Amino acid sequence: MGILRTRIGKVQIILLLAVAMTGIMAANATAGTVTFDFGGTMTYQNDVTLHWFTLQESLTDVRIWTDSYQDGANLDPIIALWSTSDGGELLGEDDDTYYPEYFIGQTDGDAGLIFPYLAAGRYIISVAVYDNFAVSDNILDGFMLDEDTPVDISTWMGVATNGYYHVNFSNSAVPIPGAAVLFAPALAAIIGLKRKFTA
Repeated sequence: MGILRTRIGKVQIILLLAVAMTGIMAANATAGTVTFDFGGTMTYQNDVTLHWFTLQESLTDVRIWTDSYQDGANLDPIIALWSTSDGGELLGEDDDTYYPEYFIGQTDGDAGLIFPYLAAGRYIISVAVYDNFAVSDNILDGFMLDEDTPVDISTWMGVATNGYYHVNFSNSAVPIPGAAVLFAPALAAIIGLKRKFTA
């Protein structure tokens, strides 16, 4: 997995671009099932991670969740899903949805999203630190703490924690090896970045 870091003013944006020799996740014998995960470490309260991916076919019962909070040992995550096929439209954002029956490995304080249906297309999963919510329903507008002075996550809001996060994506109740996800770094071109993100 390649990691590209760039700083826009005072904001560090971390773009995670999945790289595979074929560009395609390993296929499972069960068609229409997709599962993947990613994780990393943030340094500041206004860091944002963007994970770009493409669905080659529509999916039902999609779950996106974190399992890294671990009762406060790691950062308090905010996750969001954006459609870059629709110009960066926000499809959902969550800070605290604790639903271990659906989101395996969660502790109270983790985040989770459920989508009954996702069309084939290009998407971004963003990960931010509480309370760095999206400014609007379009990713081009950035996040609420973009212009703030960076503060080390270990001291953010007076809570001693580290910056680790881990995110899961699955349309199966039990994650299994998935298919039909194409990670295309070419789709992650950065054009005219000035608090602007684009695919």
